[in-house]
Amino acid sequence: MANPELSVAATAEPVSLEDAKMHLRVKNTGEDSLIQRQIRLAREYVEAVSHRQLINATWILHLDAFPAIIRPPLPPLSSVTTLKYYDVDNALTTLTENTDFTVDNKNEPARIEPEFATSWPSTRSRFNAVELTYVAGYGTEGGDVPEQYVQAVLLLIANAYENREPIIVGAVGTEVAKSVNDLLLLDPIWTF
Repeated sequence: MANPELSVAATAEPVSLEDAKMHLRVKNTGEDSLIQRQIRLAREYVEAVSHRQLINATWILHLDAFPAIIRPPLPPLSSVTTLKYYDVDNALTTLTENTDFTVDNKNEPARIEPEFATSWPSTRSRFNAVELTYVAGYGTEGGDVPEQYVQAVLLLIANAYENREPIIVGAVGTEVAKSVNDLLLLDPIWTF
């Protein structure tokens, strides 16, 4: 499976600056920019380790041909924006949801397959013959994100704020990493 390309980034974070400062017990505004960077980096880390998109963002997945089932990376799938392909004449053609294909977003990762009693159309033999544009994420605001991911972000922010130099391998670094990983393993992505 190819890696998706970010088209439109998330416009919010799973943890607000105010919530992060309350978690850190910081009352002044002198380190707001530092804490905002730590929020972003902690969210990016949680997304990378969990293979999930926390706040809605738009992604483009390019495939060389149609697989039997398309499984968009970075669940949860919020919506399919477009599904296009280059036909055998090299013309870019757009498929229609619920006419040409169906989406099962109850599974993670979601599944996209041809509508009942149909098959995928033939594509031109070329790189990136299929282009799926989709929105992934739990919602548009931090309050939409499940609590275990919010808590993992807060743990990482606190660790980065308190330990501004590289972590020396030992009990403290190991405990933070284990706590974060334990939270991220609460909602694994199963593929069969």
